[in-house]
Formats: sequence, C-alpha cells, structure tokens
Amino acid sequence: MSRPGRISAEFQRRLLTHVARNVSSVPDSYPLILGIHGPSGEGKTFQCEAICRQYGIEIFAISVGELESSDAGEPIRFLQRTYERASRAYSSPVIPAAVLVIHDIDAAIGDWGEKVAYTEHRQLLSGEFMRLADDPYHIDGKECNRVPIIFTGNDFTRLYEPLRRTGRMAFFEWRPSHEDKKCIVKDIFRFDSPLESSVLVDTFPDEPVAFFAHLGVILDDDFVYQQIQSVGFDVVASNFKQNRMTVPDMSHKLEDVIALGISILKGSRVISYLK
Repeated sequence: MSRPGRISAEFQRRLLTHVARNVSSVPDSYPLILGIHGPSGEGKTFQCEAICRQYGIEIFAISVGELESSDAGEPIRFLQRTYERASRAYSSPVIPAAVLVIHDIDAAIGDWGEKVAYTEHRQLLSGEFMRLADDPYHIDGKECNRVPIIFTGNDFTRLYEPLRRTGRMAFFEWRPSHEDKKCIVKDIFRFDSPLESSVLVDTFPDEPVAFFAHLGVILDDDFVYQQIQSVGFDVVASNFKQNRMTVPDMSHKLEDVIALGISILKGSRVISYLK
C-alpha cells in the first residue's frame, strides 16, 4: 500500500507497529498506550487520523472536553463506554483494528500547577488509564478485547509519573525535520513542480506544519468565496451539500502562496495557530 507524501515514514512505522503489537497475542509487559508528543501545530493529530484511515483502523476519539465534568465519576464512565465500543468494533471481521485516541491528553489530566488544579477527576482518570494499561481485557468486571490507546500532547512530564511507567506507556517524540516538512507540504499545495514545495518551506523554515496547512485553507476559501460571488451562496451551499461541488484540483502559484505567507506573518490576518 502506497504511503501518501504528507505522512512521515517514521510516524507511520511507530503508530502501525504499536497497533499491530497490541491486537496480536502480546506479552503483558507490552505497553497499551503510545504517547506521541512534541510542539503544537506539527501535524500529530492529522497524521494519526490519516494513517488510521489509510489502513482501515477504526478510530474512537475522545476530546479534552469530554473528560471534564462536574461529576467526578462521569469522565471515567465515558472513558469505559468508549473503550467498550472500540472493543466491540474490533470484533467486526471487516475492521482490522480499533484504536482509542485522546488528543492533548496533557491538557486533560496534566498537572499544570497554579494554572490548572490537579483535581479529583484528573486523579481518577489517571488511575483508570493505569488500570486499563495493567488489565486491558476487562471493563467494569466484563471481558473485552484489548484496545490500543494513543495519546497526543505537548508536555508529557505533566502526566502522573506512574502512568508513564515502562510497560504501561511508550513514547514517540514528533519533531518533523526540514525534509519531513517538505514531504508534508508537497501534498498540501497543488504546485506544477514538486520543487516549488521545497522553495516554499525554505522560504519559511521556522514555521510549523500548521502554518502551511493554514495557507492552503485560505487559498481554498478564496476560491469558494469567488464562487459565492459568481453564482450565489444558495447555489454553492446546495452544491456542497449534495456533493456536486468540491474545491477544484487547480494549480497554486508559488508566488501567491509566498505573498500570502508573508502577509500573515506581518499580522495582516489573525489566525488561530499563533494563539
């Protein structure tokens, strides 16, 4: 199976190996959790989802907000229900594997000192993740399939130290190299020559992957707005809704993309990734 240009070979190797080892007959000492950490905006979430889609791995995602509740026991019950759903999905003959993914886990259960109190439900969640890592075959006394878990985050030193213990959690630091970024950016833009992607990354060597992805979104948004002005909002919205319209596979001009990037860095547009 071919690997899309935007996927890092090392990222793919680590994720697929972790999932495969967990859905096979693994020793109890093999970690259930893979923690992928590194700077924000470098494509951790995107690559996790793209790799799973490519290989037919069913993702059961939990957001940070779903691990917050005034009822300290509710986040644990939600985690258990989601793990059970993933376990049942894995039993399907058409799904090669299922995985539980929690993005920004350090924001959900990390200890941030005075900024965010280490509350009771954060302690309980850390305990439940440890329990799952120690016995992934039972939920609330019922037998289930082992479901590999993937964490993404920026600073895993904020997590409860026993949760990070060898045998419970493995780690992969994702800091894309300059060449990794060129590979990823090549598939974001529709340039006439792949060399133009290299020129673009060389022009903005210190910017994260999210910066280039945002440039692509702006260019596609500009096209959609041109269509709205041309044929009207109702027509464009209806065409999108009925899958009769997509953003065209038209070439981007390198000079236009560079000019847009410079304008953003000068602060002429407010973008969320800079926050």
